[in-house]
Amino acid sequence: MTSSPTPGIQGKHATLTPRHSANLWLTKALGNGFGLGGGLNYVGARDADPLNTVTLPGYTTVDAMAYYRQGAWDLQLKLNNLFDRRYIVSGHGSSANLNLPGAPRSAQLIARYRF
Repeated sequence: MTSSPTPGIQGKHATLTPRHSANLWLTKALGNGFGLGGGLNYVGARDADPLNTVTLPGYTTVDAMAYYRQGAWDLQLKLNNLFDRRYIVSGHGSSANLNLPGAPRSAQLIARYRF
């Protein structure tokens, strides 16, 4: 609950702060330099404005990745938001109508060389 000299905000929940959130990521080496991984990101419902008149719904996204490691080289393919979940990731915080959508499904190909 918020403590504030502003009467309308006194006792309200903090803006854009979920009560619950969690992130879990697991990887498994398959041998010969290959591996797989997957993760979940959970964000609970949160209030979008100081007066708590609009609540952003909670969401869960799923990510996946595959990698190959050989010597000093790493090659990784990562898929973010695997199921293309539509969600509101954040808001402005001072207004209930300035909400930002989360990123759609995307892919990253990453190459690393360790010196």
